[in-house]
Amino acid sequence: MTAQASIPTPWLMPSHLRHIQPEWLVSFLAVADTGSFSAAAKRLHSSQPRISNHVAQLETLARSLLIDRRSRPVVLTPAGEVMTEHARIVLQALDDASAALAAQPGQTVNSAEAG
Repeated sequence: MTAQASIPTPWLMPSHLRHIQPEWLVSFLAVADTGSFSAAAKRLHSSQPRISNHVAQLETLARSLLIDRRSRPVVLTPAGEVMTEHARIVLQALDDASAALAAQPGQTVNSAEAG
């Protein structure tokens, strides 16, 4: 048996964080990495309003301003620095879970059947 990581169970996680979407984290990290909403949109083959919306949704659920939009390039706030670290961990964990599940022998569920 492998060691269990200390991960909060969903019912113990603060309710305002339960609804964060991975796509929002991807958009946020693209802005953090490029310093620009427009550059992030180009990198992700998306629109600037969509990226802005994702970051705004994330800021609402995080209850914190994550990006200082007054400067060019935009800069992370202290809360944004914290979110950057955790966003990378969350997305890596999702990638790891996907890879581990894909490596499991047995039946796979067709996405049309699962939905």
